[in-house]
Amino acid sequence: MTDQKMWGGEPYYGLDFDFDPQWFLTDEQKEIQRKLIELCHSTLAPNAIESDRDSIFPRKNMEALASQGLLALHVPKKYGGMGQNHQCACMVLETIARYGCASTALVFTMHLLALSALLFRAAGNSEIEKVSCPLISVPRNS
Repeated sequence: MTDQKMWGGEPYYGLDFDFDPQWFLTDEQKEIQRKLIELCHSTLAPNAIESDRDSIFPRKNMEALASQGLLALHVPKKYGGMGQNHQCACMVLETIARYGCASTALVFTMHLLALSALLFRAAGNSEIEKVSCPLISVPRNS
């Protein structure tokens, strides 16, 4: 064992040196994390400066997350989502907060919770399915 443990290219400072949350992630989830860290460095962190300075909603960051399908992270595949589990959702939230923008992580949490409330009632309910689809789609430029 080495004295330095890395996470996403930075020193690991999690719960314990011997506990690694990466153990619980699938290869697909690790790829989501890798792409998300890149997005955080290229887009979310720079946008965070503008959002914080101007006290505005982090819309650009939410649009960036939508462009990668992350607004549908835990939506079942049958509804067009990514079908990921709660462990992946926790990893995504931590990654956004750590590498990108804490405000965006908070807004993303609220999005996931609101969408979860709909998903609990979605099976066989065509009205909820109609409402859910626009919530998880990639925004279009108007």
